[in-house]
Amino acid sequence: MKKFVIIPILFFFFAFHAQAQFRGGYGRRYISNNNYSLGNYYLRLGNYQKAIQCFTKALNEPNYISQANYSDIYYKRGYAKYMDKQFDDAIADFNKVIADRPNYALGYNCKALCEFYSGNYKAAFADINHAIALEPHHAESYYYRSVLNYHFQDYKAVIADCDTTLMCNPKYLQAIKRRANAKYITLDFEGAVSDYTKALKYDWQNARLYFSRGLAYSHLNKLDDATKDFYKAHNLDANNQEYTDNLNGVITESPKATDNITRIAFSEYK
Repeated sequence: MKKFVIIPILFFFFAFHAQAQFRGGYGRRYISNNNYSLGNYYLRLGNYQKAIQCFTKALNEPNYISQANYSDIYYKRGYAKYMDKQFDDAIADFNKVIADRPNYALGYNCKALCEFYSGNYKAAFADINHAIALEPHHAESYYYRSVLNYHFQDYKAVIADCDTTLMCNPKYLQAIKRRANAKYITLDFEGAVSDYTKALKYDWQNARLYFSRGLAYSHLNKLDDATKDFYKAHNLDANNQEYTDNLNGVITESPKATDNITRIAFSEYK
């Protein structure tokens, strides 16, 4: 599994429907051609370079765009650059969003993630904390900060941030998963089992979750439960040798329990 996987930003970008953008009404008020619409369309498809090109063209048509819409286009272009791993350029776009909307917490969140992947951790923490100060009930801000704390192996802070994330949004799946990993790493195996079980209610076909819970069960010497989870992980992903090795080990009452979680904890689950 790759060491780093870009974390999807969990928000909606599509305030206008692509097909309806330019049939009069609100669409025509903002943009005269379909560059903005095409940018949204390519963003949906995951063709980020095409989206960047379209949004750039839209920004070069000031006669047809209201001032209020500039920050929206910069925001979407910044997101496309983020997903295309153009982190420095994305930061520049998010800075324009923040300059136009200084109290927009999501702009700081997005910029912080780009700063994190660029290695500017101090700036990332500062922007995340600023976003939290602006909107203290915004679940994503706390979750993104847990990502930063995970990188620095401050698992106590990770658990606290995930706790707050889940207070704001009890169904925030990635926070449940990350908190489970943090509990596992800090040897709270009962807590880890509880959180992996919660995560499986929403993501019941995830082999990695079964495998991780199986490791936690093996540390609790609940080998029957561990065997069931290793079987499930193996059945979902039979080509993963790690799952097979742990399954064979627990059957012979000699589980390998590789604690691979400590290696993959910062990566996203499949």
